[in-house]
Amino acid sequence: MPPMIEVQPPTPNGLERIQELEETIRLLSVISHEINNPLTALLGRAQILRSKVHGDPRAEKAAQVVEESASRLVDLAKEMSRILKDARARDGAATPEPRRH
Repeated sequence: MPPMIEVQPPTPNGLERIQELEETIRLLSVISHEINNPLTALLGRAQILRSKVHGDPRAEKAAQVVEESASRLVDLAKEMSRILKDARARDGAATPEPRRH
């Protein structure tokens, strides 16, 4: 007969830590979403601007810098979302997705 495994409930400190981590995941999820939306708009406008400033090297360079910077931040927000999605999957989706507006 296999040995019985006794599952212990989390200690009060352990439960508090779990709740803190869940709240941190929720907060980071909201932050990621709120950062990604305006960055996507900024990236699109920078691409439009860059296509319209041909012949002006300074304006082309400025538009390129804005586009590249926004693109890096969009990638960062996407990576943060991926990490948070993985964290939710590991904890059985106990942490809800942020509400979209």
